[in-house]
Amino acid sequence: MTLFRLILIITSSLALLSIVSMLALICIRGWRFAKERREQARMDELIQGAFGVIESDESFEAFKEGLRRSDRRLLLRILSDILPKLEGEYSERIVKLMEALGVVEDNIKSLKKRQWHLRVQACRALGMIKRPEVVEGLKYALEDKNIIVRLEAAKSLAGLDVKVPVKYLVDKLAPAASDYPLGVREVFQKLGMETGLELCEVIRGDYSENAKILSAEALGFIGSLNSVPVLTELVDSGSPKATLFALQALGRIGDPRGVPATMMAIHNPNWEVRAQAAKTLGMIGDPYSVSVLDECLNDESWWVRFYAAEALFKMGPKGITYLHLAAANPETPAGTLAKGYLREKLLMVA
Repeated sequence: MTLFRLILIITSSLALLSIVSMLALICIRGWRFAKERREQARMDELIQGAFGVIESDESFEAFKEGLRRSDRRLLLRILSDILPKLEGEYSERIVKLMEALGVVEDNIKSLKKRQWHLRVQACRALGMIKRPEVVEGLKYALEDKNIIVRLEAAKSLAGLDVKVPVKYLVDKLAPAASDYPLGVREVFQKLGMETGLELCEVIRGDYSENAKILSAEALGFIGSLNSVPVLTELVDSGSPKATLFALQALGRIGDPRGVPATMMAIHNPNWEVRAQAAKTLGMIGDPYSVSVLDECLNDESWWVRFYAAEALFKMGPKGITYLHLAAANPETPAGTLAKGYLREKLLMVA
């Protein structure tokens, strides 16, 4: 076999393989598209049936008999979308429909499935139904080995207004503090201000760093003014990570009592702490911090200089004056950044 013939065979084989792969991809996409269309058509039918049951209990048996085995997943999606939009008698009817169709029982069983994403879906679905067995199931999910499942269970329990000891909740959710701040915010905003005292006790108590970080984060999200003294203590904890979260919380709360501790953090050896301290001063907006922020414009870290410039800009005319003074010396790091920031805000020409 000549070299030319071998190359021809290989090239032809690759071309044929490419054609077969393309045809397979087209078939798969076509099958998926057809499946989606069938599911959408079936969902439209189920929506009509569900609304019929809401309006009249007499249509329930006919609706139940017309269900297929594959409808359970689609029906759960539909009822989960409908339930939050209804109140009173209509909401109760949807819950009864879910119970009668075994949806509630199925989701409680799903809390023990091996796939974590199915356990998350079950927690989310159960978060709309306040029944004793549902509450017990969600409390069981708080012990799940997967933090995302525990977080979803906590969100559902909070949404159902179920009282769970705050310190226990913090212990179970502590690993979520850094990676899932939005989930933490949702949980504690639902729980409300009454959690503030226990969260402060966690920060001052003998708890893990993650637990203290989560507590600081939660206090910032609920805007607890009473927590400011505790958060200022955490700023001086010696842990850069804990200090960062305490500063973030102080910034969200916006109480001037947090300014002295934040000013001290400006001199922290960790540049991330200094950057967050500058940002926090801008969020609090205390005019007495302008001179400290002006010093930060000369920090060795670009991020510290940037957040200092941003904070000065937020201070209004006095802070902007400091930026103009710094921009007058463009050969310095402070002047370069101040000039660039003012240009970005259209307050200085090139």
